[in-house]
Amino acid sequence: MLPAKLEDRCVLSDTLVYIFESQPLKQGSLNFLWETAEKCKIFEHSIVAVQILQSYIKAIPSEGRKNFSRLHEMLLRRNDIFQIEVLQLAVCCGTVISTAKAKLNELVAPKFRIPSTDNFFQVAIKQLTDHLDLPKSHRFFHRAKLTFQAVYALCESPDELCNDVISSVLCHKA
Repeated sequence: MLPAKLEDRCVLSDTLVYIFESQPLKQGSLNFLWETAEKCKIFEHSIVAVQILQSYIKAIPSEGRKNFSRLHEMLLRRNDIFQIEVLQLAVCCGTVISTAKAKLNELVAPKFRIPSTDNFFQVAIKQLTDHLDLPKSHRFFHRAKLTFQAVYALCESPDELCNDVISSVLCHKA
């Protein structure tokens, strides 16, 4: 999936979601994907594992909620592209496009929300502010966009957290 065009990635992602909805992975396979994403020394393998997990979480949202605490440690790994993919995975955990069957379950199960003080947000925002010296970088804008998408998808009080982020950015620039 790494060198693929965006259109190809979308088709592959949608196909994986369809497959995972009809036939979920066994726990051993899921553990392998999570551990590859977390610990593999070859970042390309970790990135592909995260991309597969994105499709899996779109198909089976409970998996993302159950393993969300793992994203904090993954976000600490030192690779910009990997960190951006992890942010995208976090957004998938909070904004799941539901199938008709899952929409009925939403009436029973509340949306997945975490407090603004969660370590995940603290790390994501610190990484964003650490990259403020690269404002013309395409990767910075993508990171900023995904950070704010994650905040609005997952945070209990996203407006307050965004206000804090913007205030710290303005203070950083002053």
